Amino acid sequence: MTWLLNWLGFARRNLRWVLLAMAVLTVLGGWWVYSCCYGGTLSWYQSLYYAFALFALDVKQPVEIGIGTLQAQEWHLIYIPAFFGLITTIGSVLGFAAEIFKERIEAWQIETLKRQPHTLVIGLGENNRMYLKSEIDETSQRPKHAIIVIEPDRSNPYIGYFRSMGFGHFRNTVGKFEFAFDKLERVIISTGNDLKNIEIALQILRKGRDENDKHSDEARTTTLHIHLDNHDYRALFHQRFFENKEALESFEIKPYSFYDSVARDLWMKHPVLGNFSQVAKECTMWHIALVGDGDLAGRVLYYLIPQTVLPHDKPVTIHLICADPRRFLEKFRSDYVGVDDIGHVTFECHPLTMDSPEFVREGPWRKPYLTHIVACFDEDDKNLECAVNLYDKVFLEEAIRGKMKTKVLIALFQNSKSGDVFTQNEKRFKEFNSFGYA
Repeated sequence: MTWLLNWLGFARRNLRWVLLAMAVLTVLGGWWVYSCCYGGTLSWYQSLYYAFALFALDVKQPVEIGIGTLQAQEWHLIYIPAFFGLITTIGSVLGFAAEIFKERIEAWQIETLKRQPHTLVIGLGENNRMYLKSEIDETSQRPKHAIIVIEPDRSNPYIGYFRSMGFGHFRNTVGKFEFAFDKLERVIISTGNDLKNIEIALQILRKGRDENDKHSDEARTTTLHIHLDNHDYRALFHQRFFENKEALESFEIKPYSFYDSVARDLWMKHPVLGNFSQVAKECTMWHIALVGDGDLAGRVLYYLIPQTVLPHDKPVTIHLICADPRRFLEKFRSDYVGVDDIGHVTFECHPLTMDSPEFVREGPWRKPYLTHIVACFDEDDKNLECAVNLYDKVFLEEAIRGKMKTKVLIALFQNSKSGDVFTQNEKRFKEFNSFGYA
């Protein structure tokens, strides 16, 4: 059934151009043969009329149009444009049939998947694409289990790829989807908008509550994964969801955050002391710089602070660099109450932007024992700009000579291939590392 969907999809995307080319060849080729190979007795408009008749598989032999028997056999060339006309006619019929039956075949595939234990993936953004790729079996190149993707945006360029791999695709909204909760194992919601994720989750809870009322004697639990990156929406999430306590009996709610995972993994992979392990033995101040002011920067800072606890409470200064670092710090302290109540941690704010020369001159880049600089804006282009400025205007000589000790960590999400530039010359970019992508 999947191969049929793939073929129908290919036909719908490309058949119109193939048919157009075949139609042109049919008309021009037929007109030329009728004009030049039928003894020159047909006028141009008669030749054109008979050329169009080829689409109806109507091939005129000389005796049929009153010419008689021709000595030369060139008129047999008419079967070449007639063949093109046949392909055009058949292709048009099949293309029309594809448009009519494609949605029915997709619905049939979805109903087949819903009859078995399955996962529902809502949204086809970066996070869900990474998950779907992880669910493709390396040997068979097919999904490991039944998965249905809900993505109403038909212009999404990734729909065709995942459909060709065997994933079901529902091309409408969640509200139009008929759930089979008795077979639904998990739902993964990640549309790229936290508020929209919450509203979709509430829709599913309501549908689940109604279904539970109908089948109250059947015990079932569906795991609901909801992606929430913005910390401000956590309180809203808890408030809205626990207003639906009846529905929660059938669901296991698991909010998650991509930024949380990235920030947590960052300090597991890169120890906070970096190339300055001697700090653990010496009684000296050390430094870390964070360049950024978004949700990711808050998560990076949240997971960084516990990692800075060293023997004998070695003092550390965390430098916050952005347009308004004091506002960022206030927001951080209100979001994560008490997390920075650690005596050995000092914050130093640097109101600097990368488009000003002060970013290079007044930044904390030359502090002794500066173990890391983390470029952690929520936007890839800002992080890349920061890395380029640091390399070209601060650490160029040290990087070329291989004497650079401060590590520069660059967050890259949408443009993960941009991180390859730091691995092309491992000697110069040895201390530049990208993070944040699968």
